[in-house]
Amino acid sequence: MNGESRQANISDPQVPAALTPVVAGVLSLHNFPRKSFTHNLGIHTATRSIPGKPQFTTTSGCGTSNAQPCFVLGPADFAKVYNVPSTLNGTGQQIAIVADSNINPQDVADFQTLFNLPANPPNVILNGPDPGLGASEGEADLDVQVSGMVAQKAVIDLVVSEDTLTAQGIDLSAFYIIDNNIAPVMSESFGDCESNLQTAGNQFFNSLWEQAAAEGISVFVSSGDPGSAETSIVLNSD
Repeated sequence: MNGESRQANISDPQVPAALTPVVAGVLSLHNFPRKSFTHNLGIHTATRSIPGKPQFTTTSGCGTSNAQPCFVLGPADFAKVYNVPSTLNGTGQQIAIVADSNINPQDVADFQTLFNLPANPPNVILNGPDPGLGASEGEADLDVQVSGMVAQKAVIDLVVSEDTLTAQGIDLSAFYIIDNNIAPVMSESFGDCESNLQTAGNQFFNSLWEQAAAEGISVFVSSGDPGSAETSIVLNSD
């Protein structure tokens, strides 16, 4: 599929009649990944010497045909736009990040140094084998860095699960975080169309979010650029 080798079942799975009362369905028997909602806009350029201008831009990614530079919000910009008082810095809070790729911790350290943030390395929690730096490393980097940018003194847990031939690492990480109740806040930046999940997939996530709510976990799921109008929105935490 699109030049990549994938595995999927060719017929509907069957569940023995004796087990049907306790089985909602099969979540997945394939390794088609969830969609990351991050966008790679190129390398930023610092313009600190120009007073009154954004300090960071990208060389492209905005405007007509994505050919114009983008003005990037840094930590101080975010705090200004959303009126975040300096006393709300994440002290005593813990955030769990859903991931299927590991990260290079030095990337986080470099980000914090660049923006003069306090050093706050994330805890990497491996749920099974270490998948290494996978295709969604950029998403994992972004989620860890921005979470630590907004809640600068919060404990950031990056939960990493490897994709298998029949299960998504993203799903395994979300389940691990909630089933083990490791943090009061969880962030997931992946999605898929609800019709793709079918009945069993939707039941899985509905039950998982209900469990999170019962445990007092606030679940945040990115919706993509068009918000709820996009056809690939799923995993609604409401």
